[in-house]
Amino acid sequence: MLNLQEVLAKTEESRKMVKDQLDGPAMFHPSDGSIYAGLKPADAFAVKETMGKASLSRLIQEYLGKSGTTGIAGVAG
Repeated sequence: MLNLQEVLAKTEESRKMVKDQLDGPAMFHPSDGSIYAGLKPADAFAVKETMGKASLSRLIQEYLGKSGTTGIAGVAG
């Protein structure tokens, strides 16, 4: 299973594409934007597996641990 940083790195381009679609003037449909778009099949599988199995609290704890903050809402530790 990937860690949060790996998921973010693998989906950086596709997340940017989804953001651009949402910010753009054209109509947006959820099937048009996917964080899995453009990923190699193995990477898409790994990201889906991580997102399906990882709990939100684990991802938040991992993020807070890497960002040097602790507690709720990123209170400086």
